[in-house]
Amino acid sequence: MRNYIGEAMQLIEDLVINEQIPDDSKKVLMRVLKLLSQAEDSLVEVRSQVRDITYTLQELVKSLGLEVKVSNPRISSNTQDVLDLLRKSDIADLEIDEEKAVVKKLVMPQQEA
Repeated sequence: MRNYIGEAMQLIEDLVINEQIPDDSKKVLMRVLKLLSQAEDSLVEVRSQVRDITYTLQELVKSLGLEVKVSNPRISSNTQDVLDLLRKSDIADLEIDEEKAVVKKLVMPQQEA
């Protein structure tokens, strides 16, 4: 995706330096260039957030002693084992209502830099 945005930005920059393009159009192109740059920045931010979420999920899975298959990324474990782990856990506040279990609070210690 970033490659497409970068290529589009390069094409617009080429148009902006073209002397046959009217100044009014160049101003519009510069605005489009700025918007594409902001979109690229947003994309980088989203990638960073996905990495953070992935790390948190990996740590949660590891702390609960679950197994994740890379070829089929589903968490696999015995349901009762997971409930027992969550009940005993210091990081989760579990509320069980009939056949449903709801994690009300999940606390993970922060990693030191």
